[in-house]
Amino acid sequence: MNSSLIVDSHTHILPSFVNDNRKRYLETDNTFKELFSNGEKIASAEELIDSMDRNNIDCSIVLGFGWNDIELARRSNEYIIESHTKYPSRIIPFCSVNPNWGDYAIDQILEYLPYGMAGIGELHPSSQQFELEDPQIASFWNTLIENNLPLLLHTSEPVGHVYPGKGNISLSKITDFISDNAQLEIICAHWGGGLIFYNLMPEISSIFTNTYFDTAASNYLYDDSIFPIASQLVKPEKIIFGSDYPVISQTKVLNSLVAKIENKNLKEDVLGKNILKLLRKEI
Repeated sequence: MNSSLIVDSHTHILPSFVNDNRKRYLETDNTFKELFSNGEKIASAEELIDSMDRNNIDCSIVLGFGWNDIELARRSNEYIIESHTKYPSRIIPFCSVNPNWGDYAIDQILEYLPYGMAGIGELHPSSQQFELEDPQIASFWNTLIENNLPLLLHTSEPVGHVYPGKGNISLSKITDFISDNAQLEIICAHWGGGLIFYNLMPEISSIFTNTYFDTAASNYLYDDSIFPIASQLVKPEKIIFGSDYPVISQTKVLNSLVAKIENKNLKEDVLGKNILKLLRKEI
């Protein structure tokens, strides 16, 4: 494995069809409405590749959003898979479904597996209106475990400013979910909504065996000191570089991380080695 690889573990793209039909999806999907009502940028695979080239990023994990509309989810997932097929060494596909869809959600996961799908996400309990501990969707989490598929879960801060897509799932519900699904590999987006700080509590750190934290949208949420502080809160292998492109530029998050993490080995781990080890991948 090349120790200097850079992997952005949190990016989003959508097909031009979605951009061309914004009005339609604003009316049919609550998540889309919350995130894109004000003309927010929608990025294509080619725009992502261009951003990666400008920032010397080797590959990116491309995520779906927390969709509610089945058609929109399918179009998004298929575009992600197609983009991986077109750029196999540059794009790692994650796909998004809604656990509330029952067997259909599981069928979608199994359908995408042969096409290189490496994980599920970004799932958003608030906007998708599912309860993490709902026994009726337990089989969904078991499917991820059985197929070694990490879950990238949207998490958000219980305090601070309000922003589109923030959500309101409590940290106690997330820790209960982590504790009850110990075999499930979970990447908590956005530093776990501050959950990373609670690793200082022994009863919380003991449940983080398969829990990871990405740096997505760091510049929008925290002071840059979060980067060196984080490695004092959790094991270095638990921290994963993510930007949240195109919401936040890859340049901004990457530059902050590189500037603030001085230890070369730690920097390499966070920038690429940790996520590739989690995904059991070499590129």
